[in-house]
Amino acid sequence: MRKQDYKIPVTILTGFLGAGKTTLLNNLVEQGDKRLALIINEFGEVGLDGDLVTNAEDQVLELNNGCLCCTVKGDLTKILLNLLSCEKEFDQIVIETTGLADPAPVAELIYFDSHVNKRFYLDGIVTVFDCANVDSVLETPEGLKQLIYADKVLLNKMDLVEGFDLARLKILNPLADYEETVKGEVSDLAALLEQGGFRVDLKALQGETHHNRDHSHDHDHSHNHDHSHSHEHSDMASLSICKKGSLNNGAFRQWIGASLFDTSQVIYRMKGIVNLSGVKGSTVFQSVHRLFEDEVAEKDYKDENRIVFIGKKLNEEKLRKGFFACFEP
Repeated sequence: MRKQDYKIPVTILTGFLGAGKTTLLNNLVEQGDKRLALIINEFGEVGLDGDLVTNAEDQVLELNNGCLCCTVKGDLTKILLNLLSCEKEFDQIVIETTGLADPAPVAELIYFDSHVNKRFYLDGIVTVFDCANVDSVLETPEGLKQLIYADKVLLNKMDLVEGFDLARLKILNPLADYEETVKGEVSDLAALLEQGGFRVDLKALQGETHHNRDHSHDHDHSHNHDHSHSHEHSDMASLSICKKGSLNNGAFRQWIGASLFDTSQVIYRMKGIVNLSGVKGSTVFQSVHRLFEDEVAEKDYKDENRIVFIGKKLNEEKLRKGFFACFEP
């Protein structure tokens, strides 16, 4: 099938300076079975191996295994659309961000730019996390956001640390899938590029994460079951809410929109399963910052409704009341 005939998946690869993105990129090129188009910042910085055929005019390199590679010198929209006109076919695009970059603007471009969204879709955000320098990474806004926005977190340099506190990261992002790696070696490279933003982890949506003594954990064992977590990043929190029943479709969507644009709080990530009036089966949804999308779930969860928020200065009471107000009598 020609790339003109279908939407091409895009993976955003991010991670703090020195986390190991370069090693992972090389592994994807050398060991992966997909024809990739890589969008990177500098050829020299990435240091991809292999014989390269370069076209200096459009900054596109063809690697010896058939993959394409180009640098971001300006308009990312133009780069993505120019790749469509390349004679070489490719299966997927990987966009590597700088170590100090917030992945949200790239995700927003894929969602909101009508020309880009027509031909591409965001499959997932993969973050290479430097486990040997946890504090220095999380102390920066960029490093924190790279973790929070991730669908997949590669815990790199695990061979250099002892007693790693994974619970600390899971409290910041209970929605992500975590995998331990050494020198960027991933167990399944193909699966890494098939995150699927709508995949549902019911345990994550229930808020079943590890907690230590520095984290609060409130249980409500009545009909509703809510979890909230706070941590050393005092303004950051994750909130999980569950309730059985059916939600009014219009009321739910109105509440979601109002919550995402509520300036008194910042919702970085949101994911959930709901049962909406007038919709056959369950609906799974997610948001990245203010980007919201939903689709019919592969499985019908009957009257189960679960939602997880990750954000800053989350108004737990307001979010819970707003969610419950959407339910049909």
